[in-house]
Amino acid sequence: MKVLKWILIAGVALLLAGVISTFFMSENFRISQTQIIKASPEAVYDQLATPKNWKNWSYWQGLDDKMAITYNDIPSGEGASYSWKSEKKSLGSGSFIIVHADPNQYILGKLTFDGHGDATSEYILKPVEGGTEVTSAMNSETKGIFSKLMGRVMMKPMMAKAFKASADKMSTYLESNPAVAKKGIDSVSLTARDCTAVPAAK
Repeated sequence: MKVLKWILIAGVALLLAGVISTFFMSENFRISQTQIIKASPEAVYDQLATPKNWKNWSYWQGLDDKMAITYNDIPSGEGASYSWKSEKKSLGSGSFIIVHADPNQYILGKLTFDGHGDATSEYILKPVEGGTEVTSAMNSETKGIFSKLMGRVMMKPMMAKAFKASADKMSTYLESNPAVAKKGIDSVSLTARDCTAVPAAK
């Protein structure tokens, strides 16, 4: 009985410590994961900036092969978006749109989770020996004790797992499909040349 009593006391103490700590937590909550993808920044950017390519590596899309996905008319870069709908409660429905993109370097997107608010996602690309260092991040606002605790206790490890799984899958996909990786490099380079070649409208 004494052992059980001390276990209960310790549990209550930990719970109280967790609740008290929320008063010192920022409402801005960021989760990030950094790792190396064995491909060039151009190829990685092409996968990230083109929503239709997400099916090649997305951890979340891989959890439901019956997920309904709808894309808008912008294929890649700023303004490109997609929405999803899943019968699985853990996936729900929502949308993603790229709001800012620096080719081969950075992507900022807005995530809307139906019934659960908004968040922003970031992808920071840096060329390194052996490939591209990719930092994947999600930023959201957490208000109130419950939201802050759930974010730190449940959301953080879940998103870290998803970021790692997606990056690993993308790396494997690009290594296994050199033609796709090369196509990504060529398409980004061609777009850059075309943009500089066309004179600005007066």
